[in-house]
Amino acid sequence: MKNLLKKILFSVPFFTFLGLTLLDMIWLIVGRTPEIVRLIRDSVLLAALIMLVPLFQQLPVFKDRRILHVLRKLGLGIVAGFLALMLVNQYLMPSDFESSSSRIYSSTYYFVIGTLAALFLTLLHVALLGLLRILVFYKSKSSTLRNYRVLLLTMLFFAAVNSALGRDSLNAVSPADNGPLGIAAFVLVIVLIVVNAFRTAWIQFLNRRQKWLVFLLAILVCAMGSYLTVEVRLSFVTEYSVAYASLISAIALYIAVYAGVSAFLLFFSLPTAGLFDEKINAIKALQELTQSISHFMERDKLMALITQRALQVTKSDFAWLELYDEKKDALELVSAVNLTEEEKAAIPLQTCSGISGWIIQNRKSLLANDTHDDPRLQPLSEWKKDVGALLAVPLISREQIFGILYTAKHDYFSYDQFDQDMLQSYADQAAIAFENARLLTVSLEKERLAQELLVAHETQEKLLPKTMPHVPGLEVAGFSVAAQEVGGDYYDVFKTGGKLAVVVGDVSGKGTAAAFYMAQVKGVMEALARMHDSPREVLTQANQILSRSLEKNLFISLIYAVFDPSKMRMTFSRAGHNPLLWYPHDNEPVLLQPRGLGLGLDRGALFGASLEEVTLPLSPGDFFVFYTDGVVEARDSRNKEFEEQALLDVVKRQRHGGVTAMKDGILQSLRAHVGASCAHDDFTLVVVGVGESEVRRDATSSNVDGMAYDETVKHF
Repeated sequence: MKNLLKKILFSVPFFTFLGLTLLDMIWLIVGRTPEIVRLIRDSVLLAALIMLVPLFQQLPVFKDRRILHVLRKLGLGIVAGFLALMLVNQYLMPSDFESSSSRIYSSTYYFVIGTLAALFLTLLHVALLGLLRILVFYKSKSSTLRNYRVLLLTMLFFAAVNSALGRDSLNAVSPADNGPLGIAAFVLVIVLIVVNAFRTAWIQFLNRRQKWLVFLLAILVCAMGSYLTVEVRLSFVTEYSVAYASLISAIALYIAVYAGVSAFLLFFSLPTAGLFDEKINAIKALQELTQSISHFMERDKLMALITQRALQVTKSDFAWLELYDEKKDALELVSAVNLTEEEKAAIPLQTCSGISGWIIQNRKSLLANDTHDDPRLQPLSEWKKDVGALLAVPLISREQIFGILYTAKHDYFSYDQFDQDMLQSYADQAAIAFENARLLTVSLEKERLAQELLVAHETQEKLLPKTMPHVPGLEVAGFSVAAQEVGGDYYDVFKTGGKLAVVVGDVSGKGTAAAFYMAQVKGVMEALARMHDSPREVLTQANQILSRSLEKNLFISLIYAVFDPSKMRMTFSRAGHNPLLWYPHDNEPVLLQPRGLGLGLDRGALFGASLEEVTLPLSPGDFFVFYTDGVVEARDSRNKEFEEQALLDVVKRQRHGGVTAMKDGILQSLRAHVGASCAHDDFTLVVVGVGESEVRRDATSSNVDGMAYDETVKHF
């Protein structure tokens, strides 16, 4: 809707010119234009020209603020105006005409030429006025804008007065012939032209060669401007529109006077050594600033130093630094100079609109010498109304934008291209310093974490059994691999009296937190195993102890078994863990999964009530395989899991090789299945086998009390 309205506003002047031209064609056919119609027509033409000004300001030709480029365009423009007026005037006003009238209304052909030429000259002089504005506002003061606006209003007033007085007002020998109103308008224009003609701060930034070239150009522009000032009043433009001819005359006079003053000041100006010394000092200051921020320091100190130095290098009144988080798409004010706490709290931090949004999207610096004249700066102007000029530059390193550095002044038009280049150079160095500080901090943090993980890994390795305990009649082999440096899997094998205790567990998670809880489990289980013979009682007590320290979103699955070779039986309980693989010597392997909740899931009586204890008989050649879910859930490159059936198949193939062969066979099958894929979870394995000779000797004198194979399979 807003863009549509803008297009409509921009199209109004063009349709106005077109409509007036069509009406002029009618008056061309009818005859002489009535005076009242001429006055209304001049008023409409001035209004249409005023409406064109916003469109002119958006043209690329006015965005280039480099002095030499502006002077070159200004010189080419005045030459084009001079040639156009001279050639068309000679064509439309031949010497054999006794009257001062041109041929513009003598035929359609001459009318088209005269109309186009008049519009061209008017628009050209408005464009030249826009170029001259850049020179006037270079290093300007707050009063410059006021004086310039008053001059523009006076020029319009001068054009309106002359239009009201008629064509004869432009042909008058003396301004006194136009009456008091005409004299007042003429004097006002002259005074304001002189006042605005001395805004020539740009001269100081030219070297000797450039000054001579501009001096010659200024003389040429002054001569042509003077010619246009006089000749346009006696030209075909006056017949087309008295208002336009008056306006062109006033603009040409301003250009001529400004060029004359500039030529005078250029000729008598002192050498520019002082200015170059200032630039050299500024460059030295920039080098000192970059050296001061190149040393590593804390983040807050670095941010404050960057902001303070930016204020100094641009001699600004305010400065602040906003850091940009690309992941969150958010800005944060990290440092400010000469801003109140209320202003810091209310600063607009916009990433999709406003000046910050524009810089983030375009990754370019921005110079605004009039903060109230740029729609992108509207939120900023509303936030801090006393900011007249502003510089904003991005901090970019390795094609990543880290933040935006702002400096601002009270006075309008108080920055130039040199200030912008200096601040951008400083911001580039600051971005590198910031990135180096960040990378160093990250590197130190990574090194610290790596050291902590190394210590945790070594500590967890020490928790695992180094050698398996010797219990007559039993063989044990175990293995544990963490998906990361440390993991949540745990196993332990230890003797308690003449019995063998096996513990395998898994915390619901990975990393250092899981490893911490596993260290707790080891101490608790070893202590309780010496106090209670029943696995169910041990796990019940362990749940009560560990539940106090476990986080609510964590639990521990655990299986605890006690092998008693003297009585030829094994008793175990399962607290939410994977099934136990039992492979009797004379039957098929089976997965046993008695009831039981994970430790930490229930902290009351439900845990003990749901926990089941199972006793199995031992026979020569039996195997028991304890494992964590990382074994059966190991995935290959196609994301296919290893599963229990593959584990059963491996156990069948390896039953005649002993516990070590069975453990190695399972690990080889796992590695072959996973291949080059990284392990996504910890996996742990413990294999217990019943030896032949020792068990046979003890079996004759033992009373085996446990569930037979058929009863066990039927039970589960």
